[in-house]
Amino acid sequence: MISRYPIIVMSVLFFCVLSLAVAASRTGADESVPEITVPELKALMEKNPALLIYDVRTPEEYNEGHIKDATLIPLAELPGRYTEIPTNKKLVVYCLAGRRSAKAVAFLREHGYDQAVSLAGGYRAWSEAEPHESK
Repeated sequence: MISRYPIIVMSVLFFCVLSLAVAASRTGADESVPEITVPELKALMEKNPALLIYDVRTPEEYNEGHIKDATLIPLAELPGRYTEIPTNKKLVVYCLAGRRSAKAVAFLREHGYDQAVSLAGGYRAWSEAEPHESK
């Protein structure tokens, strides 16, 4: 008679690993971060030319093009550099498509940056909507 124990154990392990993989693939699955759209950002920039904008992409991506006057702090460097960012001002964070900036905003909000928002669609959305405003 064949024991079913190894099959049951393997099935349980498979579903545990699958659950962990799904959870790890989500960016803050349970925590949503506030976003701003490209038109909203454009309007905000017109009202507040000193608006703080942070690019969390790599230096290479930044050099290929970025939102005018954006400050580069790559996501990998953010934990060591976030104290450079004022906590009492509205700030917009962006990356290429929004995934890294969502992680950055979640991190910043956990550290007291209540006015941090992510640019929906990231630099890709910005450059499609406002190519003349990019470097």
